[in-house]
Amino acid sequence: MKQPLILCDDPGIENLYPLTLTRPVWDLRMGIFTQRERWPLWLDGQEVFVKGTGYLSPYFDHLPTTERAIVVNGAVLPDAEVLQCLQDLASASYYTTESGDWLMAEVSLSQLTSTDAPISVELLDGWGLKGEQVSLTPLQIRYPEDIFRNNGEIIRRDFPLATKTFAQSALNDPHTRVYGADNLFISEGADIKAAIINAEDGPIFIGPEAKVSEGAIIARPHAICGKATVAMGA
Repeated sequence: MKQPLILCDDPGIENLYPLTLTRPVWDLRMGIFTQRERWPLWLDGQEVFVKGTGYLSPYFDHLPTTERAIVVNGAVLPDAEVLQCLQDLASASYYTTESGDWLMAEVSLSQLTSTDAPISVELLDGWGLKGEQVSLTPLQIRYPEDIFRNNGEIIRRDFPLATKTFAQSALNDPHTRVYGADNLFISEGADIKAAIINAEDGPIFIGPEAKVSEGAIIARPHAICGKATVAMGA
């Protein structure tokens, strides 16, 4: 992709209160990664820029120095169809989804930095951009419960990316029982003792320096991120 990509909020961030009172939607952790971490992995390591909203802007904004860029709705999870839309997007235009939410837009940096409001269809129209609806209903995070409802699916999507991103370590504890070992990824520095891990129904990711204590039982799609602790008997 030639132009830089910037993750932005849309007016739907209010539906994620109180979570988005202190951070943009793209900085919420869903599955294994935040959106800010996930998008570069889908773009083969390309740097991804970010823009906050309102009083959060001074703390989160990281913008490119180019004249133009592509802004992407930070609530939308990347997939192959979304990436194809990035390739097809024309200059000074934007896409909306079947639900009417804006998906992405090609804008000038002067337009983007002229406001600290969430990006909306009305704002894009006011900038004179040409809108087009695409036949696409991508996975989005719209309400706090979406983070939990979709967590299993998101972990399944993130797992192949995580196995390429983190250094892997072998399980050395003879007292830990594992089922579905092919679906288990243990990061370097993780500490596991006398646990039961069942990955037969979905991938399980254990992050760097995470600790799984004695008697813990972990099953189904599950992500124990870096430096997290699973207590004894949990």
